[in-house]
Order: sequence, then C-alpha cells, then structure tokens
Amino acid sequence: MRNVMSMADYRKLFPHQVSYPKRTSQAATELVTRGLKASVATLDYLVNKGEVRMPRGDKRTRHWYPWHIMEAARYLEKHEAFTPEGWRCVMEDVDLAQDIRAFRAACAQAPHLPPDRGYFVRTVTPSGPCYRNGEYDVPGMAARRVYATVSYRPISVEQLAEWGEMLDAAKSQGVAA
Repeated sequence: MRNVMSMADYRKLFPHQVSYPKRTSQAATELVTRGLKASVATLDYLVNKGEVRMPRGDKRTRHWYPWHIMEAARYLEKHEAFTPEGWRCVMEDVDLAQDIRAFRAACAQAPHLPPDRGYFVRTVTPSGPCYRNGEYDVPGMAARRVYATVSYRPISVEQLAEWGEMLDAAKSQGVAA
C-alpha cells in the first residue's frame, strides 16, 4: 500500500496491539492508526457489501484476522478513505511509519520535553526529482519507492515563547486556539 502504513510497519511500531483475532472496533482502530478512515459501521458495511470476507462470529463479536483487515485496507485506500493524517501523508508524499519513527527518535533525544508534537519542529525533505507524473526518471528507481523524509527537532525556547505570544494575541482577538 502506497499511502498508508503497511501491516508490517504497524506490527513493528505497535507490537502491543498486534493480537488477533480482533473485534470490529479494534480492527477499525488499527486501520485508523494506519491512516485509513474506518469505523465499526464502515467495516460492517464492507462485510455486508461483500468487499471483505465474512469474519467469524455475529455482528457484535466478529473475529477479524489480518487478512480481513488487509482486504478492508485495500478497499479503503482504493477509495481514498484516509484520515486527516493519512491525507497529510498523501499530500506530502511521506511514509507514515517513517514519520512516527522520526518523532519517536526525537522524543528519545529530548526526554525533558513531553511527547507532544507541539514541542517539536517537523521538517519534510522532498524525495527529489526521481518520480514525476507516475514515471521514474532515474534508472532502477522503479524497484524501490522513494518517499519524502521527515525529521523532528525540539522547539527552541525562543520559538516556544514566540508561539505562546501568537496564541495570546489570537485569544485577545477572540480567536479560539
């Protein structure tokens, strides 16, 4: 899958959530974490429509295995049902798993800061000119997908103060922050 987190990356990044079978709500949560817009109602719809093989169990206690979730993920991606985070990755041509790994690495390097993206500066470096209009213009690049890369660094004290001042100014003007 090109624009969402693969199941392999999901298993590596969230090992405590990799227990199957999953209930429908847990399967939907996995898909949302991977960048796809899913809910219990969405998954029930896909089963009823025949887009996903019928998981065992009745509607309330269906048992979702990895292959069921992969079928749902393929359908949702094909129909561009992305979460806002998923759409951001599409627009920036970023690999969501790489973004999460970069953020976790930045948090590990700045343990004095809370693990909140508001305390870090995010930088996206484009992948370069090797992929244009669906064609690779560098020989051999078709064999591997090159995404833009994401890096994070802690926000400086000056930047944090400036951000706080901008929030205060917006609040004083009646803008909800």
